[in-house]
Amino acid sequence: MAQQRQLYGGAMTFELPDRFVDMSTFRQVPRHQEAFMDANTDQSMIVELNEMVAVANEEAAAYHFEDLMEANKASSHEVCETQMIPLAELDSSLPADAYCVMLLGRERVSKFNEAAENDVNVVMTLVRLPSVTTDMLFIMYSPTRIHPFSSVAANVRSEPQPTPDESRAMYEHALCSFCVRSWALFG
Repeated sequence: MAQQRQLYGGAMTFELPDRFVDMSTFRQVPRHQEAFMDANTDQSMIVELNEMVAVANEEAAAYHFEDLMEANKASSHEVCETQMIPLAELDSSLPADAYCVMLLGRERVSKFNEAAENDVNVVMTLVRLPSVTTDMLFIMYSPTRIHPFSSVAANVRSEPQPTPDESRAMYEHALCSFCVRSWALFG
């Protein structure tokens, strides 16, 4: 069952399944992020507010994806698909100049600098907000193969894993339920 989650002190909200816990309850999360995870599937959902990067709209999603892959220290990664998202499918309070694009990708990455690497699907939506000079990212990491020697292997083996279609549906529900409650967050 999905429940509404408060982001950035309630300035934004979205819905995630109950199985996702707020990562800030057990580890430090940067101020520009809200992060949730399900330890039994090793899925995570992150919302980031970043200063708008100085690249064209058409290049911005790939720019942020490359930045994420570098931060994750992915040994390999690829962009599989990008698609525009009509503003009408998102929060009606978004300004008319907002630009929205979804990127589907994959990465091979280790947890906690381990030698064992996992294969992970990445779904990332970029919502560019020029009027407040912000690039907002919604990122879901969903493992497709967990190495048997990965530190998360025991947790993940004990639970049924969501299919890629189930993961995508959960992500799209979270994205479509997203709402800005207070634009004062942006200054």
